Amino acid sequence: DQLLEGGVPKFAAISLYSTDAAGESGGPHGDLLRDTLGDTDARIGDVVDAWRDAGAYARTVFVITADHGMELQDSARVSTWTAPMGDGVEASGGLVYFAGP
Repeated sequence: DQLLEGGVPKFAAISLYSTDAAGESGGPHGDLLRDTLGDTDARIGDVVDAWRDAGAYARTVFVITADHGMELQDSARVSTWTAPMGDGVEASGGLVYFAGP
């Protein structure tokens, strides 16, 4: 309720790090992480709802990022993170390049 008490900011950064702590405490497949992911999803919904209620939703860009996630649990599973993004994606030196249309 207090998120936009002072008005809609031009820029905002919100850190929701509880999933990281839950994964480290209870493991990547534990109930603690599963519950925390649900709580975090609800919190993101609250943020979006606050912007919608303030009439700023249509002129707002939401960028949601994550850190590295949990360590690979199945070493037989091999893939790259660029494969699902389709053609025209290249990663080099920590940067991601998207080819134009």
